[in-house]
Amino acid sequence: MTSKLDDLVFVDDIALISSTKQRIQDKTTRLEEEARRVELKVSAGKPKVMRINARNQDKIVVNEIDIEDVDELTHLEAKVCKEEAGMKDLKNSQSKAIGEFIRLKNMWRSNSISRKTKLRLYKTLLVPVLLYACETWKMNKGDHKAIDVFHNKCLRKILRIKWQDHVSTKELLERTSMKPLRVEVKYRRGNMIGHILWEDRNNDCNIAISWAPEGKRKREKLKTTWRRTVEKECKEAGWISWEETKTIAADREQWKNSVKAPCATRHAEDKQNSFYPYCFGNWFMIKFTFCIIKPRLGGDFC
Repeated sequence: MTSKLDDLVFVDDIALISSTKQRIQDKTTRLEEEARRVELKVSAGKPKVMRINARNQDKIVVNEIDIEDVDELTHLEAKVCKEEAGMKDLKNSQSKAIGEFIRLKNMWRSNSISRKTKLRLYKTLLVPVLLYACETWKMNKGDHKAIDVFHNKCLRKILRIKWQDHVSTKELLERTSMKPLRVEVKYRRGNMIGHILWEDRNNDCNIAISWAPEGKRKREKLKTTWRRTVEKECKEAGWISWEETKTIAADREQWKNSVKAPCATRHAEDKQNSFYPYCFGNWFMIKFTFCIIKPRLGGDFC
């Protein structure tokens, strides 16, 4: 299984993954050699190494230069870190959304723009920024509450509702015809899982869903991870195992209805009740960025 999850590639960004220092060094060396064959080279100073539960602290070398060790890195605009799993990615998206909301404050205060238009702009401009890559977030009750609180604050400012008006969250959502953002996150995650399960069983994404890393986990309290978040939601839907989930996903219409059903009733249940898998053992991840050695058009592309 490990050989099928060796790297993550997107255009000129490559992330290598391995369970030992020797393997990651061999991959790095082979990558450098293959890159030179097509007149590419690894950009000096840009590669980063992140170690998870690794005992071997020897440096990884590329182009005779030691690669810098980091506790977190950014891959495809998403934060990857040793601790807190996807928490920093969520906080990063939330900070961007706050900045975007403040940047558009004149529009929210404008009397010449209708509330309906403001809400449509909010859905178009703000929600995608906040929920970017939310399908990969690991979520707990605190995370759900955080995005819902931000969502409600924005809607109250757009509608100019003050705390003295005593408008409940239920009434606020009814006025705006919107749902809690945690419902949208759950729906998007379900859609992504469906697309993955519809792929061939040998597809890397399909394998990664039920893949168990090598090594042993430290004896400690179980952490909230993306996989545990998904498995909890699957159990709530009545699916005991990944095999049962894959069987249900084989029927696309049944899967779509299964994903929509919990999301449609989630808010009603609340009224009554008022992306990374956890890595075991030793793991190394290196991010590379390439540049052209001999640009045909001239200039430095690095």
